Amino acid sequence: MDIYYKDYLSYSAHGFHLKVWRENFERDFLEICCQGPSCERILFSPVSSSQFARVFSFEYQGQKYFHKTFLSRNWLDRLKDIFRRSRAERALRGHLLLQENGFCAPRINVVGRKGSNNFVVSQAGRKVKILHQLLRQMSDSDSPEEQYPLRKEFVRQLGHTVGKLHYLGISHGDLRSGNIIIDTSDAGRLRCFFLDNERTVCYRKLPQHKRLKNLVQLNMIPESFVAKSDRLRFFKAYLQENPDLALQKKWLTRIVKKTQKRLLRKTREKISK
Repeated sequence: MDIYYKDYLSYSAHGFHLKVWRENFERDFLEICCQGPSCERILFSPVSSSQFARVFSFEYQGQKYFHKTFLSRNWLDRLKDIFRRSRAERALRGHLLLQENGFCAPRINVVGRKGSNNFVVSQAGRKVKILHQLLRQMSDSDSPEEQYPLRKEFVRQLGHTVGKLHYLGISHGDLRSGNIIIDTSDAGRLRCFFLDNERTVCYRKLPQHKRLKNLVQLNMIPESFVAKSDRLRFFKAYLQENPDLALQKKWLTRIVKKTQKRLLRKTREKISK
């Protein structure tokens, strides 16, 4: 057995091959997960998602969950499902990879696979905010002078967290701000949780293009949410975890240029529509 899956049990229901977190091994719950939005006795509410997934939220015994069904993007996805496991199984492996290395990700309770149909059910946090929502809230606060020390410390903490991620050779598949949620239950210690981990991979040595991609994805947060001073504060903390990163000024220039290029492309795409 893969040591990563030591806390998951295998099970079959409704034609699905399931991996179930030990504490969720309730047949009633698994029936609901397999039926998904077609389950008539539970209310499933749609959640905004990409065009290649369908996401719904539901509640079971007072706990909120997210049910995500993966949709094939092209023939290559179907090929990957054969040779590299399904997207749902890769999402679980990425989730467990982060946990094994001391990072946080929302618990995946159930993974289901039936041919090309695959899904994950994950547990929702009780007091969480998406990264850019939290930054906007801090910027729009009625008492910004009170929020400023917390904001500075949080930005540093985020820089250290992403820096440690890269120092260990881990690349996140899509490090957009929407894929980082913040646990705000402890105002003195805001914890980062990483979402959408199907392409989260650990390398012996992190490829530089993967490092650049992640840093640009984070740098895409609008300036109205994040000041230049915050971006520099983040990068300084990041470099403390990666002290051997050569030519620091060169890296800053690369990140800024790549970000501007992506923003320009996004603007052109909006105009063309």
